[in-house]
Amino acid sequence: MKKRSFTFLVVFMCAVFTGCAAQMPQTVFKPVDLNPKLQSGQLAQKVDTFLILDDVSLSMSEIYSGATKLVQANETIKRMNQTIPDLKLEAGMRSFGYVEGMSLENSKLVWGLTPYTKSGLEASLGNLGRDGGQTPLAMAIDGATGDLKTAKGQMAVIIVSDGQDQDDAPVQAAERMKGQFGSRVCIYTIQMGDHPSGKKILQRIAEASRCGFYTSGDDIAASAAMGDYVERVFLGRAAAKPETKAKQEAPPPVVEERKQAAAAPAETEVKPAPTIRLEVEFDTGKSNVKAKYHNEIKKVADYMNQYPETTAVIEGHTDNVGMRAKNMRLSQDRANSIKNYLVTKFKINSARLKAVGFGPDKPIAGNDTAEGRQKNRRVQAVFDSSGKDNAGAMEAKAEKKAVKKAVKKKVKKAKKVQKVQ
Repeated sequence: MKKRSFTFLVVFMCAVFTGCAAQMPQTVFKPVDLNPKLQSGQLAQKVDTFLILDDVSLSMSEIYSGATKLVQANETIKRMNQTIPDLKLEAGMRSFGYVEGMSLENSKLVWGLTPYTKSGLEASLGNLGRDGGQTPLAMAIDGATGDLKTAKGQMAVIIVSDGQDQDDAPVQAAERMKGQFGSRVCIYTIQMGDHPSGKKILQRIAEASRCGFYTSGDDIAASAAMGDYVERVFLGRAAAKPETKAKQEAPPPVVEERKQAAAAPAETEVKPAPTIRLEVEFDTGKSNVKAKYHNEIKKVADYMNQYPETTAVIEGHTDNVGMRAKNMRLSQDRANSIKNYLVTKFKINSARLKAVGFGPDKPIAGNDTAEGRQKNRRVQAVFDSSGKDNAGAMEAKAEKKAVKKAVKKKVKKAKKVQKVQ
């Protein structure tokens, strides 16, 4: 019994003191090489300066998934550092929490701003000091605003924290930073641990920048996920804009094939599939349709009732803020919501509707401005005009029917006149 009690005491003490949890659980991490995408022109650098704010407050000494949150935070930064491709960047590291020789609530620039090197960033992690003190996140964000005053170009601020013990002050500090730099700065937050209030405040900070996003250390721990994260923070898809423009100017390939097939009989020309963009807005991260957009969605129902042989694809689109996988799911959910609304409220046959989520893959504007991102967050209905009842043919048919009706009316009137005579 004594031996068991002693063993339990050792385990208990290791759980309390951080010395027994100095290492993260061992996982295989092989950084994704993003350089080939840069060299091929598929991706392009979009950030010129980045600054990491690393939380070293007392709450970061808590154990989460087998290690302290501070150890996991530093490991996350190391993995990010290993994944960043060969870019010419300015970089810096600011800590907040315990600063030796200062108060329990403080923040300090421990590295930079200086030309970025992988060795320089990793070495800065050794200058953070021990965990302790309170969590002056607002002070750190305001300090970062000062750090970046001389920085040039586009800037990324990456906050690594558990987000605990906060009020609205960090959100207000993020808004001040945004007011100072405008579209030049984006704020990205990475949560260590899973505290609900911490998640909420870090989400709000990222949203305040209107171009950054929230994620968790767990979500980007794997190699592929970290590669996706680094790509979204530091890089942009250089080839996407001209490709999108070409698609806007030219009819879809399917429509072209139909034109060629219809050219032989030299009858009614088949027009490109009509598209109705729906001015329907969703709450952040939500897909439910609000009642106030009933009349907007009715446009699609009216068109489909007027042309009963047409089918439609309801397309959901997002901007590029956030993780791609989540945007893909969100765009699909929103497209499904519009489809279901058409079926339940307007009795459109579900067999005539298809919902497809494209996520951020088909932008119609740049994602580097709030206006551009708003345009990209859209839902639209694309109608299939194939067959004898395509849009052009249906219009011609309707016109012919109207003429026939008018002639019939005149004949009937003439007969009445003759009968009276």
